[in-house]
Amino acid sequence: MNWWEEYGARVTIAIGVVAGLSLILNLVVLAGWLGFRSDVNRLSPSVESALNESVADIASLRESTLTFEVDIDESLPISATIPLNRTFQVPIVTSFPITETFLVDVVVPGPFGIEIPFQAEVPVDMDVPIDVVVPVQIADDIPIDLDLPVELRLPVTVDVSGTDLGPLLQTLETRLAEIARIVAELG
Repeated sequence: MNWWEEYGARVTIAIGVVAGLSLILNLVVLAGWLGFRSDVNRLSPSVESALNESVADIASLRESTLTFEVDIDESLPISATIPLNRTFQVPIVTSFPITETFLVDVVVPGPFGIEIPFQAEVPVDMDVPIDVVVPVQIADDIPIDLDLPVELRLPVTVDVSGTDLGPLLQTLETRLAEIARIVAELG
């Protein structure tokens, strides 16, 4: 007996089983593909709409300007030396009171060419007016060492397209638009 006569019937049955399984698997794959295709067709308009909306939102963000305020509450240390070389005109307008008694030697000419010396007390009670402008020159280095408190609200405006985020958003916008085009072609 040859090999085919002995094993032929079994081989034919095995080939039939493999062909049947292959047909069943192909039908399952085809049904899955048709289901997927149906899901894609059903979801395609909403996905395309969402992608187009995202592209518009990203374009709007890329072209936007962000405005916000930054509160600054810090202490600014200042340490410096300021040279000062200047002449100031200082007006002095006052009166100087003098109340004093002075002992004065007096010589009085007398008769016959005789001089008569004597001492006299002279009381002085007066105000001496002073009205003068005095130049005062200051030539010095003035050290400054202080902590200056800084409290302010600083408005900050940022043009998004001028930052590093601008090109990134442009790339994202282009890629999402391409994906939206592909989804539209699938639908």
